[in-house]
Amino acid sequence: MQVSFTAEEHYRRGKELLKDGKEREAFEHFRTSHNLDPANPRYRSHYGLGLALAERRFDRALEFCRSAAKEEF
Repeated sequence: MQVSFTAEEHYRRGKELLKDGKEREAFEHFRTSHNLDPANPRYRSHYGLGLALAERRFDRALEFCRSAAKEEF
């Protein structure tokens, strides 16, 4: 049986993993939440954070974070 999680559930799990210092695992959840709901700026910003922490893709990470901040504020 396959269990499907919502974007919000992936996002929350990612935050928990990040608190525990598990950046790579957190990034996978942030990536999934962003893929499920790319219009959500909160998911987009955390996806950007994950890109920076887990993959060191800083330029791309900044694009996502700036886009999210611009939309949010």
